[in-house]
Amino acid sequence: MCAKAVQQPEMPTYFEKRKGSANWRVRMVAPQHLHPYLENPEFRRSTRTPDSRKAQIIGTPWIAEQLQAWADLESSLRLSESPASSVHLSDSLVAEICDRRLASWLKSDEDERYGPEGIADSEFDELCKFCELTDAAMRSAIARGPASAQWGHVVDSVLDWCFTIGYDIDTTDPMFTNLVRSFAAAEKLAMAKLSARNSGDVVATPEAPLSGGISSPAAHPIGAKGEMSALTEPYREHKSKTVGSKSVSKNVSIWNRFVDYMQDAPLNSITAKNIYDFLDSRLNADDGPWSMGYAHGPACTALNEVFAYARTMGLMTAPNPVLNLEVKPTISKAQNARRTNPRRPFTTEQINTIYASKWYDPNARDWKGKMGQDLAGRYWPPLITNLHGLRGVEALQLVAGDFDLQGPVPLVTFQIDLAIEIDAKDLSDVSAVDAESLAIPQRSHKNEQTRRTLPIHPQLVKLGLVEFVKARLAFGVNTPLFDSSLPEPGGVNPQWGRAYTQRFLPFVRDTLKFGKGYGNHSWRHKFEDALRDANIQHGTWPAGVPQLVSGRKKPRKVDNEIFREVGSEDDYGDGYDPASILKYIEQLTFPGVVFPPPFAEWIAKAIPLQRNGSKRAGRTRDN
Repeated sequence: MCAKAVQQPEMPTYFEKRKGSANWRVRMVAPQHLHPYLENPEFRRSTRTPDSRKAQIIGTPWIAEQLQAWADLESSLRLSESPASSVHLSDSLVAEICDRRLASWLKSDEDERYGPEGIADSEFDELCKFCELTDAAMRSAIARGPASAQWGHVVDSVLDWCFTIGYDIDTTDPMFTNLVRSFAAAEKLAMAKLSARNSGDVVATPEAPLSGGISSPAAHPIGAKGEMSALTEPYREHKSKTVGSKSVSKNVSIWNRFVDYMQDAPLNSITAKNIYDFLDSRLNADDGPWSMGYAHGPACTALNEVFAYARTMGLMTAPNPVLNLEVKPTISKAQNARRTNPRRPFTTEQINTIYASKWYDPNARDWKGKMGQDLAGRYWPPLITNLHGLRGVEALQLVAGDFDLQGPVPLVTFQIDLAIEIDAKDLSDVSAVDAESLAIPQRSHKNEQTRRTLPIHPQLVKLGLVEFVKARLAFGVNTPLFDSSLPEPGGVNPQWGRAYTQRFLPFVRDTLKFGKGYGNHSWRHKFEDALRDANIQHGTWPAGVPQLVSGRKKPRKVDNEIFREVGSEDDYGDGYDPASILKYIEQLTFPGVVFPPPFAEWIAKAIPLQRNGSKRAGRTRDN
């Protein structure tokens, strides 16, 4: 019997073997935001041994030293990391990318070749072979283009290098093929110069050009030519300070579309006619054409903000072109109607369908993942959203401490602040659960008016919400009301309630066949109909109360004749006593709606989940 081969341990990060070499080497790339300040963003050095253990002993100190050097640089500059910027290729940019690649090769080789240890015989032979193989591959790519067997390898190298130096290149860019051929030529030239050094010739290392031809990153943070794309990341950072990631992403997406349309023109060259033509192109596009409401509203607002930011920061001197847009392109009413996404309220019959559906069957096996485990996360959110007219994920990001159950009237506050704010460095007086809850992601609301304290709707009290909240409070005031709402740790863009929203929308739209226009927002539209009806049936509510209850600054246009507007007095004092609002909350009824049984009764019907044919003793799926 043959002895089993000994499995080699996986090498740590930064260790790799160069093509054609048996020896391990260390290869590191500096953080992208440091690249403009470094002569060479890459660190490469051979350990000169194929033995993985010896390589780690030799290379680990280099890694620590290099990481510390970059950390010291970052500390001195006080920079923050930013992603690679999406750019359009030009002749000058292609030249810059290739020149920096050539300089990087020669600088890295110079550091190793003329360092204190020089190049050993075995390493010298490997370098000569590497130059020969790389030269042949680049010649093939240059001679045969995409038909070459080496073309894909060169493309991968191009994309890797571009991202290394901070450029996100689109392979569909009209100049991408030219970039690949030019890159192959630069690689070929680099191998020729390394081979000349191998022959004993003195070959100087060229100075690497800085990004965009900038002489000093600090002096020109946006770029010397003022191209539109240079605004993207500064604007993103500026916008992120005041709104959530969804709004930032929408505005940046609109801006990037315009940048692509204008082929990254200089900022000062943009005119109102360019804005008009861009909007017209989006209204008549074959792929996802915009509605007039979107083009005239969010699109113009986003573009106006970016240009206003550029002018305020002194990055452009021309007038804001959006402000000079006196006429906007249009399409026919029929075209626009087909593109407008309707947002419809649930009917009473649809609400009853939901409450009688599998969504409210505690033993339904249709739900996988979090929504199959967290029954409370299925039961309560539709009811809270229905009876309080909440936006989006407001119900899904509630924590136990948002509820005040101490007074005669149980209250709930819709807010983004946590119930307790504790310095994570001092957890001496915090329970284990509370300490863990400090890591929950930031909550978000649409605007300041969204923060409001209200009596819990009496129907929710009847259904057992107060008892459920008390049970959650036992785990700490910062405990999320629904376990399934907490985002997965480590996500790039953590969002509260994603597990719920990813299931609820397709369920009502596709499974229940409600169709287009129905979703979580439909609860809020139904609530606002009930709010209007209450004012008609019981008399107009005091000024500001309807807006407080719905979390609006002003009434909708349809309600202008019913609701009383609030004047400047709204800016003074603490507003209404939340408990005094109860008599108005009680007027918000939903005739004909058949609510599910109380939570305790409903959850008691749940059969404990089984695993491998046996019940999990003492556990249910309520939390």
